[in-house]
Order: sequence, then structure tokens, then C-alpha cells
Amino acid sequence: MDNQAPLPTSLAEVESLILALYSHQTSHTDIASIQDTLQRLQRSPEGWRLAQTFIDRPVRSTTDDQIKFFGALTIIIKLNTESSALSPEDAGELLQNLLRWLATSSRDESGFLSTQKLCQALVTFFIHFSSLWPRCIKSLLLSLRTGNSVVGDDVDRAPSVSEIVAGLDWRLMRVALLFANNLVTDVGKTDMRLPKFSAVHAQLLQNAADAAELIHVGLASPVSDPAKTVTIRRESIKCLQSWILYAQRLPLNSSETLIGPLRSLINPVVICLQDDELYDAAIELLSDILSNYSNFFTADHYDSIASIFESEWGEKHMQALLGGDFDFEPLQYGLLLLAYGDARVETLMTTPASTDGGRSQKILASLSALLTAAGHPVAEDFIFVPALEFWATYIETMLDSMYSDADDGSGGQYAPWVESALVVVKEVVGRCWAKIQYPPIKEFMSWDSSDRAGFGDARKDVGDLLQTVFTVAGRDLLTIFTDLLLQSINDKAWSQIEATAFCLAALSDCVSDDANYDGILESIFSSPLFSLLALGESQLPVRLRQTALSLIERYSEYFERKPAHLPAALNLLFEAVATPPLAMQASKAISTLCSSCRALLTPEASAFLRQYQMLHDNPQLDSLAEERIVYAISAIIQSTPDETTRLQLSEQLLSYIVRDVELCLRLHRNEGTNSDLDTNSPLIAKAVRQCQQQQQQKQPQSQESQLVPSTNEVLLQAVLIPLRCLASMARGLQSTTEAAIELDSDDDVHNGSERAPTGHPQLQSLQSTIMSMILAIQSVFPRSSEVVDVICSIFKAGFSEAEPGPLVFPPEMVTEMLVHQSGTGGDATKTVTPYIGSIVNTAHSFVSSLANKNASSAAAAKSLGTLVPWIFGLLQQLPEPEADTELTQRGIEFVDCVMQKNAAALLRLEPSSQLEYFFMFTLKVLDGNEPLPKAAAAEFWSTFITLRPEEDLKASVSNAMEHLGPLLSRSLINNFGGNASRSELDKLADPLKKMVVQHVRAQSWLEQALTASSFPSDRVTASEKAVFLKKIMNLRGSRQTNTVVREFWLACRGSSFSYAS
Repeated sequence: MDNQAPLPTSLAEVESLILALYSHQTSHTDIASIQDTLQRLQRSPEGWRLAQTFIDRPVRSTTDDQIKFFGALTIIIKLNTESSALSPEDAGELLQNLLRWLATSSRDESGFLSTQKLCQALVTFFIHFSSLWPRCIKSLLLSLRTGNSVVGDDVDRAPSVSEIVAGLDWRLMRVALLFANNLVTDVGKTDMRLPKFSAVHAQLLQNAADAAELIHVGLASPVSDPAKTVTIRRESIKCLQSWILYAQRLPLNSSETLIGPLRSLINPVVICLQDDELYDAAIELLSDILSNYSNFFTADHYDSIASIFESEWGEKHMQALLGGDFDFEPLQYGLLLLAYGDARVETLMTTPASTDGGRSQKILASLSALLTAAGHPVAEDFIFVPALEFWATYIETMLDSMYSDADDGSGGQYAPWVESALVVVKEVVGRCWAKIQYPPIKEFMSWDSSDRAGFGDARKDVGDLLQTVFTVAGRDLLTIFTDLLLQSINDKAWSQIEATAFCLAALSDCVSDDANYDGILESIFSSPLFSLLALGESQLPVRLRQTALSLIERYSEYFERKPAHLPAALNLLFEAVATPPLAMQASKAISTLCSSCRALLTPEASAFLRQYQMLHDNPQLDSLAEERIVYAISAIIQSTPDETTRLQLSEQLLSYIVRDVELCLRLHRNEGTNSDLDTNSPLIAKAVRQCQQQQQQKQPQSQESQLVPSTNEVLLQAVLIPLRCLASMARGLQSTTEAAIELDSDDDVHNGSERAPTGHPQLQSLQSTIMSMILAIQSVFPRSSEVVDVICSIFKAGFSEAEPGPLVFPPEMVTEMLVHQSGTGGDATKTVTPYIGSIVNTAHSFVSSLANKNASSAAAAKSLGTLVPWIFGLLQQLPEPEADTELTQRGIEFVDCVMQKNAAALLRLEPSSQLEYFFMFTLKVLDGNEPLPKAAAAEFWSTFITLRPEEDLKASVSNAMEHLGPLLSRSLINNFGGNASRSELDKLADPLKKMVVQHVRAQSWLEQALTASSFPSDRVTASEKAVFLKKIMNLRGSRQTNTVVREFWLACRGSSFSYAS
């Protein structure tokens, strides 16, 4: 306050400040200071007198207008802050002054800025004193006409609004429309549900007829100057739009008073469409109503708009749009047509030509024709996507109407209109197909990236549309595209073949798994398509080949039913995968086909391995494509019934991975420079390309020649390639049956005569090879998060399996690998990794799998007896729980899982000091600030509190709770007392609810915690704490406890945190 500038002491000083405020040359700092001074002046008792002085002055220049504007603004501020202090007499006097000031100002063209502000001031007056100015629009019109204020009985005795307006100059008419527009807009911003505003809204509705008369005259009556006529009509349309928007928000019982007068104004607006000067305002109003308030229009209105579409003027705009003119006028015309279609979609669809002379069918034809505008969607054609959205709505409405009609007792027969609607839909489908054909590649690449992406999205939207159409057209739709494909192949029309293949691929979800369509699909896949695709990239566009490969992948279920076509498809795919632009699509198709048809392909497993050998040695093969091929071959191997053959095939596939890993490790040991790496080696070539691609993504503007990856970077990528292939192999070897893990079975998990026992020598050899390889990779690249993540995914793939396999390791081997990891460098015999949290998370999954597989109790106990102390050791290495929040969270989650699955393994742990340490560790976490570890600790305590141990362990658990209960209570209460964040409360409330129900001493523990000196808040009294405790105990763990906890937390934090609730 001491730094505030003194208030000015003269009018000249005030005027100087006002002009400085509105000057472009005033600095931002000075503006803030000037605003503060003037606002204090406006709020002062002198504000009323100052405003009157400024408004009374004549306007001769822009500076006068600014001064007068400030005066009107002061009136608005005074009304909004001090209106309750005005007596009815004072308010009446202010109204007369405002009307007189506005009437004077309206005749002065140089003062339009202040005139607008005076209109705003009168609207503000109406909001605060609507009962003193009931016929505000008519009163204002009379005041404008006479040049003086007219209120009260004089307004009621005056002639009609139309007669008053008829004599107004265009300037006064513009001001009246401005006021009527501001009036409904500002009143509409107030909440009519509040008592202080409900009367204002009621009074506004009494002015609806006057507003409608004013707008009607503005739309219909020309003035002497044609330019001014356009101005008045434009303002009239804007005013009408505001009143209609207000009517839309009104409750139905209140809106009828308003809707009637406003509806009479629509046809004049429709006529304005054909006036070039009024086109934009009229079309905006009509489109807005059609889109957001279509029931405002009557049948007569819809007829008027339809007549526009049928007129010569409408035809002219339509032809311009279809010809590729997407300037404002043609494009807005198309959007108006679409808005009309959306509003009348059901009527257009179901009205027979005999009823309306074919008008509905003609409009539907125009709507369909919008899909044929010149140019490619998004990049050149701006109406296609909106038109497509309309037709999606049309088809969905058609479906709803068809089925509702069929349910109306028509014996399952569709209504007569359905047949004609289907004809329209099929025409739409054909036009969409024509529009999604790609342009020549040079043209496509000349578009900017957003246009290319938009074109792709439009194609996807067409695909979604086709799936909806299939619900209606079914077999006919599939036949249409099959015929198109065959004809396009015959014509060698590449873009048409590609578009047809895309559409057929989009329909795959509808037909692929249904054998009833196999006859049609047979004609597709027995066509010359495969032989055509074999022509290669020199003769076929890459896009066509990519889409055709996708088509094969999408119909994998068909190939499973019809294996005769499978060899040709796979041969084509394997040829394509060696071509870089096709590698992604071809490898995805190979992966899908081989996974779906694995049982059919097992006799060809050796052939697939030979094919992979050639691809593996190809330095141009994309690494992700290679992973997919490894997955595909692994899936085939998994389905091989004979165990010995399966293991031999697995060993063959694994040999490629082992060879690549050994190469990487050997190169790493040599510690050569980048020049020592043999880029002729397929693996190194792939790794170098991978590094360059990654660097290019990080630095897209860099030249590739500058991107020289280091040796370590290349070797890391080189080892990740075979490691990821190993992960793909693990996924491919997973069983496809849902019964892979039998939760309730007491039998061995590897039943079945054809499955080898865990002790099979070849299986053990494979597992040992893989494990040694994994540990070697990790020891060489211990700080790579990617290496750790891939290794974890390899092990997790095996955890879900019930039967042994090369990548389904026995528990003791997994356990040994896990405990070989360390989060610090304390043990030289272990692999030190900064990503130990991910390893612990894998251990968590392993423990869950032991329980799910019903592994022998001895094996499980042995693993747990090793893993639990390892976890405790990792946690004890942390200086603080927050030093590694992921390890803390994952470690607690691991122990919680063991507690749930096999509590005895924890409770019998020796020495018991380790478990005691863990209990105190979790309490320390609860007292911390990290949300994820804190949530894990809360879940652990919920588990422990509700534990049902074996008989010989009950006493130990009870004694533990006697000691730990008060400590846990203190941690929870301190959190509820303000230490926790808002988002943590529900999680922390869980152990509280469990404790209240489970332990008789919970109340005394909680009471001690609430009265302890460590309680963090002094905002709640002892009695409030007692009430909180009483509520908690009475609720007995019910859900309402969470609300009580939140309310107590808010009280402890203070009222400033109430917004968070």
C-alpha cells in the first residue's frame, strides 16, 4: 500500500492518465501503475461525479472518445460494485442520464467506441435493476428517436416498435441492434437458477417480441445508402443469432415465449444467403442452428433452405465446389448442405419420392456428390472428410431405424425405404473407394507432412465406414470389392488395386473368421494377385505391394481354413521381406500367418530355418523384421508334437542367435576402434544402420555423413539384435492353449507322454547355453537399460508356461540368475546394474508364477529361501528408501507377494532380524514423500494385518502386531494429519480400515498417535481428534472411512486446501 501512487487532484491529471493508459507508447510497467491509480479512483466516492463529467463532454476527437469511454466504464464498475447502495430514485435518475447520454452519443460518428460502452452500461443497469426498466428495448428505441430519455408510462403509450424503428437513422438503428445483442448475451451469462437473476431472465423474455420486431425491421427495411443497408442487416443477423443461442439454453417451458417471435425471422435470413455482402453472416447463422439447435426450425424453414439448394444459385455454388473451388463461399455452401443433411438425416432417408416430389432423393444425391469433389482428400479436397462424417451418421441412423422398424411387429421384414437407402449407400461406397486412391508417389511426397497424415486418416475413416456398411450390406459389399479387385488386376490399374486391397483389408474383421465367406475370399486369393505382386518393385508401386501384403496378414484365419493358398502367400512374403520398403509389412504378415497356421506348417519347419539362414545373412534385413521372423519360426517349432524334433529345431534356431552374440562379445573383448569393426559383417552392418537411424531421430537436421556412432554404441546395438530375437523366440515358443497353467491341478506341470521331463539332457544343455549367454551379455553391458529390459522380458515369457522348454527355466536356475544381480558394487562376484528395480520386478513375477504353476513345495521353498534374503540385502544397501524409489517399491511389492502366496517362507526366515528390518523399512517409507513406494508399503501392511498364518505362527504374528501396531498407527495418523498428499489418502486408508476391524487394541494405538508430540498439525483441537477417532471406530472399516479421513486431513492442512477435495 505504501508504494501506491497518489490519486490525481484535478480533471486534467485524470485525463492525462487515461490517455497514457490507452497510448501504445506507454510501457507495460507504467500501464500497470496507471491502471491501479485509475481503478482506485473509480472505486472512490468521487467515481460517480467523475464519470458524469467525462460522459457529458462532447466528442470532437479520438482522445475525447477515449475519455468518454473511461466514464462509461466507470459507470459499469460502480453498478457492479455499488448497485445495492443506490436507492430506486437514484437508480431511476441514473437510467435517464444513461439513455440521454446514449441518445446524444449515437448521433456522433467519431464517438462510436464510447457509444458501445454506454450500451454496455445500460445492459449492466438492466441486470441490476430490471424491474425499473421493464420494456428496455422499446424505451431505448424511443430515447434514440427523441434524443432524450423516455421511460415509464410514456413507453407503454408509445406506438409499436416497428413504427418507432421506421423513422430511425441507420446510426441509431445500429446502436439499437448493438444494445439488443449485448443485452441477451450478457443476461445469458448469468445463472437463471439463482434467485437474484431469475427475475432478470423473466424480464428479458418480456422484451422478446420487441427484439424480434427490431430485428425484423433491420432485415427487411433498406435505408438510403445500400452500404448502410448491408451493415444494418449484418448486425440484425448477428443479433438474431445471439437471441436464438439464448433460447436454446432456456428450459422448454420458458423458451416458447421467445421461440415464436424469433422463428418468424428465419426466412428473411435465408433470402440473405444470395446477397454476396451478407452471405457469410447468414450462412453462419443457418449452419449453427442446423448443427446445434435443429428443432428450432419448422418444416417451412427446412423447405426454404431446400429451395435454395434447388435454385440456380445453389447449383452454381455446388458446381464450383465439385470443380475444386474450396474458397470460403463454395466450401461454406457444402458445409451448410451437410448440416442440413445431419439435421434431416432420418427424413431424407425414409421419405419416398412420391411424397415430396423427389426432393429428399435429390438432396441425398447432392450429399453423395460431395464425395466426388476434385482433388485428393485433405491435401486438396476440403469437403471430403466432413461429407464422410455425414455418411457415417447416415449409415448408423439407417441401422438404428432398420432394427427398430423390424422390432415393431413387422415380422422381421424391413421397411420399403431400406432398399432405396441401400442403393444410395452402395453408391457412396463406390465414391469413397475412388477418392482414397493414392496419387503418384512424387505428387504424394510433395504434400506437407500434415496433409499426408490427413490423407491417411481419411482412408482409415473410410475403412471404419465400410465396417459399418457391412452390417447392412454384408455379402454384397464383399462381392463389390472382389469384383473391383479382379477387374483392376485385369486392367493393371495399380492405384485401383491398392485401394481395393485396402478396402478388403478393412473388412477382414467382419469376415475373416467366418467360413461362410470363404467362397468369395477364394476368388480373391486364387486370383492373379500373387503372381502380379511377384513382378517386383520395378514394375509395381511400393504402396500397392505394402497394402497387398497387409491384406494377406489380415486374412490369416482364412489361410488357416484353406491351407492350399498358404505356400504361395508365404513364398511371396519371404521374397518381399528382403526388400527394405516392404520388410515391415511382410514380416508382420509372416508372423501373423505362421502363428495362426502353426499346426499346418510344422512339417516345413526345416524349410523355414533354411529360409531364415539366407535372410539372417542379409545386411539389409531390418532388425524388427528379423525379430518377427524368429517369432514366426518359433511358433511353428512350438507346435511340433515330437519333443526331440522340437528341441533340435530350437537348437538350430538358437545357433544363429548364439553366433551373433559370440561375435559381439569377441569384438568387445578386442576393444578395437571403430575402424576395426567389419561393416561387411551382416550383424555389424545392421547395428551401424540402427545407430544411424536412432541418431537421425534425435538430430533430424543432421547430415547422415556426420553421424558416426562409436564402437560401444555399435556393439550395444549389435548385441541387442540377437537378444531381442531371443525374446521373440521365447514369445513364439509360448503355448497357445489357455490351460498352460492349471491353477487347481495337483499333478506335475509337465504331464503328457510327448513332453520331455525337465531333466532331458538336450533341454538342459540348451537352457545352460542360453543362461550363460544372457549373463555374459549383462556382464559386458551392465549399464544398459535396454539389455536389462529385454532379459527381463525373456524370463517373463517363460514364467507363464506350464511345460518345460528351452526358455522355460527351472526355478533353481532362475533363482541363481536373479541373486547374481546387485544394485551396488559391494560384491565383485555379482553383476552390478543401476536397473535393479526391473530385476526385482521380474523376481516378483517369478514368485507369482511359482504359486500359479503349483511348483513343488520343496522347489518353491528353496527359491524363496534364497530370494527373500537377497531382496532384504538389496534394500539394506540403500542409505535411504528414497535413494532408489523403484527398488524400494519393487522390493516391497515382492515381499507383499510372498506374504500373500507363502507367508510361512517369510515368517520362518532366519535370522528374524532381517524381517524386523523390513517392517521398520516399510514404516520409514510410509513416513516419506514418494507416492509409489508409499502405496506399496500401505498394501503390504493391509496384507500383514489381515494375515491368517498357520497355527504355529499365530503367536509370532500376534506379538509382531503388539510391537508394530503403535508404530504403524503413528505413521498412518501423521499422514492423515497433513503429511500425506491428497492423492495418497485412499491407499493409506486401507491398512487403517483393516486394523480397526482386525485388532482390539487399534483404538488405543490410534489415540496414542493422535495425542503424540509428533502429530504434525496444530490446526485441530483435542476434541476434533477425539471425534475423528470415534467416527473411524464406529465405521468399522466401511468405505465411508475414506471420506472421514479426507475431511480430517483437510482440517489439519487448513481451509486453503479445501479446493483439493
